[in-house]
This record gives sequence, structure tokens and C-alpha cells, in this order.
Amino acid sequence: MLRDIIRNEYKESKINRYKFYKDEKSNVWISNRFASKGVKLKFYENPMGKPPHIEAVINPRIAINDYNYIGIFVHTPKNMEIMIENINSMLALIDKTLKFESMTLSRIDLCANIEFDTKYELEEYMRLVRKCRIPNGYRREKYKSNQIDYRLKNKSSFRASRNIDMLTIYNIQ
Repeated sequence: MLRDIIRNEYKESKINRYKFYKDEKSNVWISNRFASKGVKLKFYENPMGKPPHIEAVINPRIAINDYNYIGIFVHTPKNMEIMIENINSMLALIDKTLKFESMTLSRIDLCANIEFDTKYELEEYMRLVRKCRIPNGYRREKYKSNQIDYRLKNKSSFRASRNIDMLTIYNIQ
């Protein structure tokens, strides 16, 4: 979720209200102040382009205090109400004008974890996935050589895309 903010508000917020560190690779300031509540904040400084803005990466299950790591977020009216209420209370600690409703949704990740007993099973599964036929309309995506660790990422993942949809399968071990 992105929210454009004015330069002075941005600098004031970053300096005084957040626990943050700078990701040197992507030149982004990251705050983990609310990570235990399911929200990570990223501060983008773009001197040549869009105004500075905040990106909130939200884990909706943790934001509703569901710490069971199996499955995906169950989208019910009650869960959405709880999540929005919790996120708004976190945002109010930063700035009373920030609201979940004033942000723009930029991406939704639906994730499922699959565990294997051995590394061999995992490697075989990834090999089979890479050899499978890609569904009609999708095209295989590979990390490009100008990206960090592109060979390792291509070896341990599979990506296919169609329009704005992206399917990614990867080994996090």
C-alpha cells in the first residue's frame, strides 16, 4: 500500500517516530517498529521522480493476531474489520491523519508453505516444477544478470507471469 506524503512530513516522520534502518541495496529506509503486529514500513526517497512515499507491507493474519502459520488469510467481513481497526491504531501512533482507507492497494500475495522431509525431495519438486508445461497465457520469467544473486535465484525458484499476475515458487532454505 502506498501513500504519497509531503517532504517535510516524510522527513519528520522518519527521523522522530520510527525505528528504521537503511537497505543499502535498494536505497530504502525500513522500519520494523510494527513488525510483531504484522506491518513493515518502507520509506522511499526519490529525488528524481515521484515524491517521497511510505509503503506498508502487511501480513493480514498477524495484523488480526492469528499467529498460526499454516494456510492463508481468511477474508471475512469480521477479519477485515479487525485488521483495518488494528492497522489504523498503529498508523495513529505515527500520524493521526494516516488511515488504512486512505492508502492504495498495490499488491496481494497469497502464499502457502510446503514442507519436505529431505533436501532431496525439495530439489526434485523444484526440478519437476521447472520442467512442467506453463499454463496458456503465462510466460516463464527469469531473474536478469543485473540482479543480485540472479543465478542462485533462477536455480532455486520458478516464476511465470500473465498480465499483472505473477506465480512464484521458491526454496527459502
